[in-house]
Amino acid sequence: MNFSRDKMGHRSGFAVKTAWILTVVLLISFGKITGAQAKDSIDISHNFDILFFPVGSYDPHSVLSDASVALFRPLQPPENINRIGYEAWLKTDLSSPGRHEGFSILEVPGQIFNYLDVWYVLPDGGMEHFRAGDRYPYVDRAIKNASYAFPVPPYAGGNLIVLIRARNDTTHPMNFAARLWQNQPWTDYMLGLRLWYGIFLGGMLALAGYNLLLGASLKDSSYLFYVGYILSIVAAVMLLSGLSEEYLWPEGKPLSLVSAFNGMGAFFGVGFVNRFLGIDTRYPLVFRASLIASIVAMVAGVWLAFHDALPGLPDGLSAALVQLLSLSCAAYFIGISLKCYSMKLVQARFLALGMGALLSSMLVYFSYTHAFLPYNIVSAHILEAGALAEGMLLSLALADRIKILNTEKNAAEILALEIERLFSRNLVEVQERERQSVAEALHDSIGHSVLVLRNQLHQIRQATFARSESRNIDADVLNPPIALCKEVMDDLRRISHDLHPHILARLGLQAALESTLERALDDSGIEWSLDIKDLAEVPVDRDVNLAIYRVVQEALSNILKYSSATTVNCTMRVNGHKLMCSISDNGIGFDSEAVAGDALGLQESAGRIRVLGGVYSVRTSPGAGTEVGFWLPIPV
Repeated sequence: MNFSRDKMGHRSGFAVKTAWILTVVLLISFGKITGAQAKDSIDISHNFDILFFPVGSYDPHSVLSDASVALFRPLQPPENINRIGYEAWLKTDLSSPGRHEGFSILEVPGQIFNYLDVWYVLPDGGMEHFRAGDRYPYVDRAIKNASYAFPVPPYAGGNLIVLIRARNDTTHPMNFAARLWQNQPWTDYMLGLRLWYGIFLGGMLALAGYNLLLGASLKDSSYLFYVGYILSIVAAVMLLSGLSEEYLWPEGKPLSLVSAFNGMGAFFGVGFVNRFLGIDTRYPLVFRASLIASIVAMVAGVWLAFHDALPGLPDGLSAALVQLLSLSCAAYFIGISLKCYSMKLVQARFLALGMGALLSSMLVYFSYTHAFLPYNIVSAHILEAGALAEGMLLSLALADRIKILNTEKNAAEILALEIERLFSRNLVEVQERERQSVAEALHDSIGHSVLVLRNQLHQIRQATFARSESRNIDADVLNPPIALCKEVMDDLRRISHDLHPHILARLGLQAALESTLERALDDSGIEWSLDIKDLAEVPVDRDVNLAIYRVVQEALSNILKYSSATTVNCTMRVNGHKLMCSISDNGIGFDSEAVAGDALGLQESAGRIRVLGGVYSVRTSPGAGTEVGFWLPIPV
């Protein structure tokens, strides 16, 4: 598949407009989601108490024993509840009078939990158990949704205790939060959230597909790095949102892949900015250092998909190191873009803005996941918003790149055309000087010699006549060579005039054209007319006059050789800032396509006109005569 850069520019502009429309739709959707959560749900995170036990050492009954209950302490959101080798137990009472009536769904939002178990201790002492998490089968969830949500059992009175066990086998932090929902608002909220994810993921995938075609068309590997970067972001969002369990691993996710795609995003992002801005040639040492850092980030992320921690590092620092490397790569992305922009590389501006938007969202999101910020709808989804904003801004950078490539292409074409015109103009001037030199040599040297020979023959003839009576010499034998000398002199004068029209310089274009038409057509019996108007009112320089004269001269030569015409009309008009000229005949015409490759004279005429910025054309067909037309720009 191959597209021209002009078409790519139009397609890129359309893609950018489409992307911004999607952005507006997403912002509207996000606003509705935020409003729904604030109005129709309540945050009960502060109501929980928390306790840590080694993995598998306690069950719900032992946790609720008097001895264990005494060990609980109040949860202090935001708080990271992940302890490697331990599981967090959280407890609260939903039976506070007047506070929780009518709420039927408990949501534990915004985080990745490998294992999340919820027990409801009913007033009669019974228990109901539900579970969710990316290591539990999705099909086992009581509420089939990417978010972790659990039905709240109906109760008429008494205590309704909620006991939650949360555990991660990885170092990924868990900033615990909990909200209560009513049925219909929850349904509306989920529909809005699915709309958000649907448009976001669809737009990002469309952007990746478009740039894949663009990279293949332009043969530019930076677009392929960009596609890898976009797909890494899409994969990370699917993992963080829980959509991966719903659509890819309904039986349970075998690995924790967030750090892996985090590292891949750093690698492809750095590769994209390096290739896009040509860092390998501009700053080779910086290029190598950034390449090494991005490879380390990717390898460390992939390592954490299969192992609990990086070699030689404490468990709690491994995921943080990958995130730090990712942030460092994002900071490098911004820094090198700003550096290149300061060096007048215009397309770097949107790279810096785009990554700035993503880096800001990453800082907020990582601050939330590491429990520096509390959960809310904005902190939970700001990474998606930042990725979307970056995608839009990077699409502008790519459009900028195509625009710059088109500008450079057009500038190169204009320069090539100017060079061609300059070369052709110089070539014409050299030809004219050579013709003038030959014409002068013919006229002054050979012509003079023939004239001397003719005069000498006249003298010999006269002398012969004086002595012919006494010596019986026939003087008439000298008449043919004298006549031949006259013919040679006439031919030399005509050839000299054709090679260099002195009359053009002395009397002007109109007189030169009249002389040429007269000499070329009168002896052939062809009727001709010359109609020139308004020419004296416009400034026409020597080069234009000479080009018009040569084109008319070539047209007359072709008429005499091939046309069998009986009439020839030559017209010249001034139309605005154009000088229009036409030479037409009523001859037999010809097939212009059949003789296109052999018509060297026509090609030379077209070249003369094109050099001066004009347009040359020939309109003809067999049996319909021929019209040679051209126009030349008149300087303002």
